[in-house]
Amino acid sequence: QSSSLNGLGLRDLASGRELVREDGALNQFLLGEDIPQQYDNWDIDEDQRRKLSASTTFVSRDVVADGPLQLRLRCHYEFGESSLCQDVVFHAGTARVDFETVVDWREKHQLLKVAFELDVLADFARHEIQYGFVELPTHRNYPQDRARFEVCANKWTDLAETNFGVALLNDCKYGVDVLEGDIRLSLIKGGTHPDPRGDAGMHPMTYSLLPHAGPFSAAVVVLPAYELNVVPIAVVGSDEAPESLARVDAANVVVESVKWAEDEDALI
Repeated sequence: QSSSLNGLGLRDLASGRELVREDGALNQFLLGEDIPQQYDNWDIDEDQRRKLSASTTFVSRDVVADGPLQLRLRCHYEFGESSLCQDVVFHAGTARVDFETVVDWREKHQLLKVAFELDVLADFARHEIQYGFVELPTHRNYPQDRARFEVCANKWTDLAETNFGVALLNDCKYGVDVLEGDIRLSLIKGGTHPDPRGDAGMHPMTYSLLPHAGPFSAAVVVLPAYELNVVPIAVVGSDEAPESLARVDAANVVVESVKWAEDEDALI
């Protein structure tokens, strides 16, 4: 058994596209030495990619749910003194595949990433920042490109062709590197300075792989990323429900927040 879903493949039924390139890895955990030249608990150095390897040990994989709404595979892994439990969730109503993960982290000076080697040809990747995104190349042709070996991504990173793309969403992990069709999301860092305990302990997280038809848009990437991050709040209501506080009639608009003015019955 592999420590990833290696060799299994993942096909998007809507487009018929295979998401993972031939001999590529899907959801492969990579671990490697993490001793930056400066700022032990924060920096990742350029040579980190060469130190990473698929060194986790696969323990078990079981089907824990198989119903009309979802298929859920529960996987267990071990590496060093740490362990990882992950539910891989396939939904009936969306192409999004969730990786609901809990890591019991005990490593020092180690970096844990997860890799998706995708069959997507794109010259650049889009990474979300505050109220927008940046486009950065997927190659290392120029010095400025080689300096962008790790970049920020708030809720999503997207690789898109003209008629197809794949986004990697996340709910709490904001460092990523992209090289050609490979996306590697940074999960946990093992620095010990200034706090010798580092990040030891339990780390719950969810990241998701989302194929989409057509090019990148707010409707196919940004909104699903919000849906992953913002859990609906259910409250006891009444038969006389109030009207919505806001309505949106454009697919590229997302309402971030709504606030009542304090001095008048109006919205800001």
